[in-house]
Amino acid sequence: MQNNKNDKAIKWKIFLDGDDYEIKVILSPWTGRHKVFVDDEPVVFDTPAIISFISGFDQFIKIGKNKIYIVCRGGKLDLSINGKMRSTNKPFVPMPAPPVWMWVLSALCLPMPIAGYFQNPKLLPLLIGVAIAAALACIYFAMKADKNEKTRVRYTTLVMFLPWVTFVFMPMFTRFFHNIFS
Repeated sequence: MQNNKNDKAIKWKIFLDGDDYEIKVILSPWTGRHKVFVDDEPVVFDTPAIISFISGFDQFIKIGKNKIYIVCRGGKLDLSINGKMRSTNKPFVPMPAPPVWMWVLSALCLPMPIAGYFQNPKLLPLLIGVAIAAALACIYFAMKADKNEKTRVRYTTLVMFLPWVTFVFMPMFTRFFHNIFS
């Protein structure tokens, strides 16, 4: 169990079915490649690093008949034991599985710099940054656990279309109408 200098380790001691257990999470904030240990035995971390980095994660651990989730939302860690959050005693709401439409809408953000380059080549560095930010925002909104799927699709679609309209379609229509009326 070797930690990098910037990694953050969090431990919980829990008592289940007459036994004590120690759950340890080593968060790697810049890579999203976290490590989970139960009594110093590694547990396979199953959330993709990009989603873990952007939206958080739910790491499932089964101890006996108990279902335990290490939950990270908004950079805050908590433990869910048998469907109840340890810190708030509220019911556990799992993150949705990564939907296919999330990857499609994120991928549709990436050709924006190429299309915008033909409108104004000077904006290429800005367009590259906006496209990457929009793709990451698509992943963030698509993985919100507290929203239903219809709302998540709306937010993600809006995040994908807004930069396209602002940096590609509006300049194109402005130039078109300027050429017609001048």
